[in-house]
Amino acid sequence: MPSTTFRIGKDLTVGRLGFGAMHLPTERPGDRPSAVAVARRAVELGITLIDTAHLYGAGANEEVLAEAREIVDIASVQNRYNLTDREHEPVLAACEAADIAFLPWRTVAWGKAGDRAEVAAVAAELDATPTQVCLAWLLARSPVVLPIPGTSSIAHLEENTAAADLALTPELRGRLDGIAASA
Repeated sequence: MPSTTFRIGKDLTVGRLGFGAMHLPTERPGDRPSAVAVARRAVELGITLIDTAHLYGAGANEEVLAEAREIVDIASVQNRYNLTDREHEPVLAACEAADIAFLPWRTVAWGKAGDRAEVAAVAAELDATPTQVCLAWLLARSPVVLPIPGTSSIAHLEENTAAADLALTPELRGRLDGIAASA
């Protein structure tokens, strides 16, 4: 089973399954209670890594999460990376070599990775969802990978979080690894 924590910048230990806050609703004043509820539930579920950016809601997302950051050495890199889109393998390899956190975004390929027959088959064998299989594959891919799937739904958040407990056998990982070659 893959490690469940990662030390960012050698100083901060976080859980390897994070929360991408990009989907938190922030457009209307009435959205704030729902956004805060999802963020609080993420913390209650043990998530210690939350990704945010000014781009998410023109800063409103950062205000919801109340982050005040400072400039430091590179602690993590974010690139699009998932079971079916591995364009940034060289970046992941560089992160592994330097022990830098690699935070893949679009972790479940907009939910379309489950359209692949092999992903659906593995999910059925594990009594899991295709999304959980994709997240478990990312966690098993490298100890520096810290997925940040986003959602505005507590049910999806709980489903995503449960993926950290999904163990992929070497045989299942091999079947999933083969997907990119056939893509």
